Amino acid sequence: MVTLVPVAAVYFGALSTLDSAFVAKSLLVVLPVQVAACVYLVYRYWSGRLLR
Repeated sequence: MVTLVPVAAVYFGALSTLDSAFVAKSLLVVLPVQVAACVYLVYRYWSGRLLR
């Protein structure tokens, strides 16, 4: 969890310097988070630890 903080800081810092539309920037921020959450939930489901 601690290693995610610098990665998130670099990610959001890089996106804040981009000169792009608000919708595109929000998609670039939200989409990876949603994909990561889906992958995590699928992993928990298939490992049998989601419903315990």
